[in-house]
Order: sequence, then C-alpha cells, then structure tokens
Amino acid sequence: MRVSVVAAVVLAVFLTSQFASAQQAQEAGVPLPSQPQVALQQSVVPKTKLELDEEAAAIFMAEKKYVEADRIYQRLARENPHNPAYPNFSGIAHIQMSDLDGARRMFERSVKADKKFSEGYHNLGTIWFSMKDYKKAIREYQKALAMRPDTAQYYASMGYAYFNRNKIPEAIQSLQKALSLDPGVFDRSGRGGTVLSDRSVTDHGLFNFTMAKSYAQLGDAAHCAFYLRNAFRDGYKDMVKARTDPAFDRVRASPDVQMVLDQAAPLPAVDANAKSPGA
Repeated sequence: MRVSVVAAVVLAVFLTSQFASAQQAQEAGVPLPSQPQVALQQSVVPKTKLELDEEAAAIFMAEKKYVEADRIYQRLARENPHNPAYPNFSGIAHIQMSDLDGARRMFERSVKADKKFSEGYHNLGTIWFSMKDYKKAIREYQKALAMRPDTAQYYASMGYAYFNRNKIPEAIQSLQKALSLDPGVFDRSGRGGTVLSDRSVTDHGLFNFTMAKSYAQLGDAAHCAFYLRNAFRDGYKDMVKARTDPAFDRVRASPDVQMVLDQAAPLPAVDANAKSPGA
C-alpha cells in the first residue's frame, strides 16, 4: 500500500509538471508537438523481469524486509552466476540480519564470480573486522585497493584495522590517504554496495586524537577541533601534545582549536607577583 501511494504521488507530480510546461510553451508562442508525437514521447518501455526483480529487492531492503530481499538476491545470483552484485547485496542483507557467517559466504561468492570485484573484498574485510580479526581484514582491504587504489573508503577502513592492531603510523598513513582522496569520507555512512567498517576502535581517545592529528596536517582546523574535543571527552590523557607536536602547527592558532586546548590542556597560570629573573 505504501508503494502504491508513493507511485501515485510521483505520477501526480510528473503530470503536474508536464501540464505546467505545456502552458509555459503556449504562452511563449512555442508550437506544441502533435498528438501522435506526445503519445510517442509518453510511451513507457516495459520493464524486464530482471529489472522488476531488482526493484522489488531494493524495496524490500528499504522496508527492512531483509529475508524477502535476500530470497530474491539469492535467486538472481543463481540465475546470473557471473554477476558479483547479487551475492554482494545478499551479503549486505545477511549483515542486517546479524548473520556474519552467512554474509561472509556471500561476499566470498561475489569475488569468486568476479575476481576483480573490489567491493566484495572490502566487504569481506569488514566481516573480519567485525570478528576482530584485523590481520585478515587488512589483507582483504589490500586486495580491494589493488583493484581500486583511488577509493577513499577502502583506505579509511584499512586505517581503522591498523589502529586496532596498534600500528599507529600505518593507521595515520591510511587515514591521511583517505582524506587526501576525499576530505568528507569520515562524514558519511555507507553508500551503494559498500559496507562501512564497524568503527568499534579499541581506544576511542587515542583514535580521536589520531584523527585530529591527521586533519591538522591537512590544515583542516574545524575537523581537527572536532576530533580533539572528542578525544578530550573520551578521556585521552595527553591532550597537551597538541600544543607542541609539529603536526598541529598549521591549525594551532585557529580559534576553534585554541578553544578546545584551553579547556583540555590549559597553559599554566602566570603569577603576576612573581619576580622576574635578576630582579
């Protein structure tokens, strides 16, 4: 019923826009097409069964009916064994049903169908990340990057995995590469067929400080201040490092960054009555 209502609204908007366009054309003296031409322009090419199946599965996913969506994706995967997209979407449905083993099997099936399917490798990495096997996660992220070295999200995911292995230099390098490719990569959630890594990092305070440092080196004071504030909130003990670490030089004078540092790592108070040296 909800789909029918949406379809009716879309149709009404479409017809209204068509009527308005016709009125504007007449008022401007533009000749309208003949009736046969209008009928031809408005004819709709019937959708194929495959298109209808894909549309139905997408609607089920949007309505959080993951079992129904998975049933369609599984059938499409059997009918189209060389198309990696269908087992990939089935894997995403299994994640939504908290079935990580089932998701892993479907992602493995997706890269078997197409050994150059980068999203499948990335999503496999995400499964291993969720299972806290960060070494295997990094291995899959590296495979994804071998196929698509220009994908910021893959570098971001690998940065999280390196961080949880306590490989901080490698984590910073990956996070900075992600930011250089897409400065807004950490401001978004998943899109398309790619699953974002579970961001359950092992040390939230250190991670947020690491993110602040990464943004500082890019000269992004606003994001640096945001992550510094989060690091302080999460109890990071070495906030004073932001006052001396050269990585923060480009943003340290920013009012946003100064405001956080004044709260998290205030400078020692100066005693106005203290005598200067040699007095």
